[in-house]
Amino acid sequence: MAELFHVGLTVKDLQRSLTFYRDVVGMEAGKITTGQSAEFDSLTNNPGARLRAVHLKAGSFMSSASRV
Repeated sequence: MAELFHVGLTVKDLQRSLTFYRDVVGMEAGKITTGQSAEFDSLTNNPGARLRAVHLKAGSFMSSASRV
């Protein structure tokens, strides 16, 4: 049987989502990272887009929440 290891979510409010997954769900949060690149511009078809993301972990399961 296959395992679910990682899920990525795009969220409207990164801080609010982080608070929910950390304080309500009980996941461990890493630090918030920010990135911008020509590759990301091309991927999103949104020149100048900046990505803010945080990785969350619960046991062996990992999730990332991001805001573009």
